[in-house]
Amino acid sequence: MGTIAYEPLHCAGELTLRTASPESLELAETLTSGTGCTPEGNIALDRHANGTLTYNYFHSRGSVTTTGTLKKTGN
Repeated sequence: MGTIAYEPLHCAGELTLRTASPESLELAETLTSGTGCTPEGNIALDRHANGTLTYNYFHSRGSVTTTGTLKKTGN
């Protein structure tokens, strides 16, 4: 589906779509370059009525390790 890069960590890899609905996406992440990063995990993006997206990264063992809220600015 796409690629991802963590430039400050010098890690990058591939994203594969696992599930999709109008309100959410789940992506599998497989890092293919760099060292010191978790090689596999899942990313969940959930859309909310207020226009924000919730970002959750799940380690391959299932625990949430990173969360955030994304919101559009400008036009």
